[in-house]
Amino acid sequence: MAKIFLFFLIIAFGLFSCKSNKTDEINESKKETIDTNIADAKKMIDKIQQYTKVVTQATEDKKLNDIEIKQIEKLSQEFDALEKEINEKYSDDIEGKAIMEKYMEDNKAELEKIYEEFFIAMMMLYECEGAEKLE
Repeated sequence: MAKIFLFFLIIAFGLFSCKSNKTDEINESKKETIDTNIADAKKMIDKIQQYTKVVTQATEDKKLNDIEIKQIEKLSQEFDALEKEINEKYSDDIEGKAIMEKYMEDNKAELEKIYEEFFIAMMMLYECEGAEKLE
């Protein structure tokens, strides 16, 4: 009888530890997913800040030279490609979208400042001599 009890105890322990490992794996997987979603959001924000910085520097003298135009166009293409990549990646990922939206909401004040600077820089572009050369 003691052997049967010991046998069931070992099986129960094995099942419990397997369930615990599965739960740990699921939690780790979910954490990795959240980290990836937040990394994507941060990547987009970094690209916006980089673009804003370059445009702000280029518009200081109210003139855009050919080098500045090429640099702005390159960054614009990179930004567009990243935006397309992220939109495609999350087009069917409701949970991923929700995680990114929560990140955006949690960082709303900082992001509003970043977007405001971005839009000001964009408007400054079109007040510059040479803006007509931008594609």
